[in-house]
Amino acid sequence: MKRIIYITGLILILHACGFDDPSAVNKKLAKSGDALSQIDKTEADPNIQGLIELIAFEKKYENSWSTKPTNFPHSKGEIFKVFKLDCSGECFKSEFRKRKSAGVEISKEDFTNLVELLSQPLSYGNSTAACYDPKFGLIVYDKENVATEFLSICLDCNSFRTYPGQIFVNYKNESLTGFSKETRTQLRQMFTKWGIQYEGFSSLWDDKDQLEK
Repeated sequence: MKRIIYITGLILILHACGFDDPSAVNKKLAKSGDALSQIDKTEADPNIQGLIELIAFEKKYENSWSTKPTNFPHSKGEIFKVFKLDCSGECFKSEFRKRKSAGVEISKEDFTNLVELLSQPLSYGNSTAACYDPKFGLIVYDKENVATEFLSICLDCNSFRTYPGQIFVNYKNESLTGFSKETRTQLRQMFTKWGIQYEGFSSLWDDKDQLEK
C-alpha cells in the first residue's frame, strides 16, 4: 500500500513540476498489470531522478537565497556530472527535466577546463541563433550530492547558459558572442571524451570537411 501511495504521489509531483506527460509513468505501470514490480524501473528513469535532484536543489539552495549568486561557479563543488539532453522550446532547468542519459561523472580538472574555455574572449567570434535547445548539460553537486549550480550548451544555437551565476566574458565584439569554429571543435572533443556524442552541425559555424575528419 505504501508503494502504491508513493507512485501516486510521484505522478502528482511530476505534473506539478511541468513534465510533458506525467501520466506516462502511470500508463506503463497499468500496462504491466503489476505496479509493484515496476517501481525500480520508474525510479531509474533519468528525468525522475532529475526531478528528485531539482527538488533538493530548490529546497537547500535556491529557496534560501536572499541574494542570488552572480558568478559561475559560485561554489567549490565536489561532484561534476554531464548529461545528454533533448530540449526544445522552454528549456530552463532542462539539465534536470530533459535528460536523455543517466549522467557521467567527470573530474574537477575537466570541469575547470570547460569553464576556462567558456571564459576566454578568443573562444568566441561568431553569431548565435535566437533559439536555445541545449543537447548538453552539466551539474555541480556538493558533498551531499545536492546540486548547487548548472550549465547547458547548445551547438545548434552556438551559445551556452549557466544558473544561478554567470560566466563573465570580455567579448572582443559584443555582437559576435557565438562560439568560434575552433571552440566548437574543442567542445565536441570534450563531449566525446565524456562519452557524449554531440552531432549538431551548422553550415554557418562549422567546416564540414574538418568536422568529418
